[in-house]
Amino acid sequence: MEIEIWQYFAVFILIGFAGFIDSIAGGGGLISVPTYLALGMPVELILGTNKCVSSSGTSFAVFRYIRSGTILWKTVVFAIIAALVGSAIGASLSAYLSRS
Repeated sequence: MEIEIWQYFAVFILIGFAGFIDSIAGGGGLISVPTYLALGMPVELILGTNKCVSSSGTSFAVFRYIRSGTILWKTVVFAIIAALVGSAIGASLSAYLSRS
């Protein structure tokens, strides 16, 4: 996969903007995933890259909330269970995506 210099610049700007949006309101993947698709990257690589970036940002946010003491720990247990179930379903469904 050959990428030209202007594409690097465009990806840098768009992915940076996606991270900014994700840090404020979430949903940065709605910008980053189409950006990667436009470059012709494989779907598996896109999903893995997006999940890694998303998980990193979420981890930093969680640590900040823990330090500030604003987490309701009883709710966290249910949220973790729902996240694990949703992740398993999403990963299973991604195997059925068309390669074309």
